[in-house]
Amino acid sequence: MPTALELFDAVSARTFRVLPTGLPHLDGLLSGGLAPGEMLELCGAATSGKSHVGLAAAVAGESSLVRLSTLLISLNSEFQA
Repeated sequence: MPTALELFDAVSARTFRVLPTGLPHLDGLLSGGLAPGEMLELCGAATSGKSHVGLAAAVAGESSLVRLSTLLISLNSEFQA
C-alpha cells in the first residue's frame, strides 16, 4: 500500500506504475494491472466477459485515489479495416 506522500508524488507527476483492474486473476496476468498510457485489446466469444473487464477497469480508475481517466471502446460484431 503506497504512503500518502507516494500518492501525492504520483498525482503531482501523473506517473503511475499500474492501475489494478479490480479483477485479481486478470491483475495477476497483467503483472499487477493496466499500465498507464498503454492499450489493452480483449478478444473473445460473445458473453465471455470482455465488457465486464472494460467496465471494471473504468470503475477502478475512477474510484482510485488518483482518479484516472479511462476510455472504453466497444465494437459490436466484426471490425473490418
